[in-house]
Amino acid sequence: MKNTPIIVVCGMNHSGTSCVAKFLIDHGADPGLYDSTIEPRTPYIKYENTLFKNCCIHMCNFRGLVAPDNSLALFLAYINKRKNHSPLLLKYPKSVFCLNRIMGIIGKERMRTVFVLRNTMDAVESNARKTGVPKQQLLKYYYQTYNALLAFEGRVLITAFERIREGLDTDILLTYCGLTRTAQ
Repeated sequence: MKNTPIIVVCGMNHSGTSCVAKFLIDHGADPGLYDSTIEPRTPYIKYENTLFKNCCIHMCNFRGLVAPDNSLALFLAYINKRKNHSPLLLKYPKSVFCLNRIMGIIGKERMRTVFVLRNTMDAVESNARKTGVPKQQLLKYYYQTYNALLAFEGRVLITAFERIREGLDTDILLTYCGLTRTAQ
């Protein structure tokens, strides 16, 4: 459906994007084709749409990450052939680095961007513990993440995982994404 909202969830790594994605799915967002692999160091489903993730990797040329050369074409075909009337959830934390390009594909009116924050030092500690990446390198990455968000020219709802967990931004988030509260 060409006018159905497409929700892009992004943020810092280990900021709660997967939990926010799960919350949106629980309230009617279509998770699409996501990778259900659970990795030992992050023992939960990430809800990362495989075609979207590959498209972002291809568009941004992330160092050390590889995607098929036809990733953009596959992603375009996927979103253009959707028959589902529910808002589509596209979650990949690093998509923040190509939001303007994604908006060019999806359209400004259709795209609902959600950026998930977390206390930077908590995220750095969590990420360093799980990945072994030096904290200084992670701080630099998070600085780049915030700068990428500031460069985004579209609308964005910024929330914190802790606020969603506590039920503080949930109604605002659901309304912004074109979803309604469902009984849990």
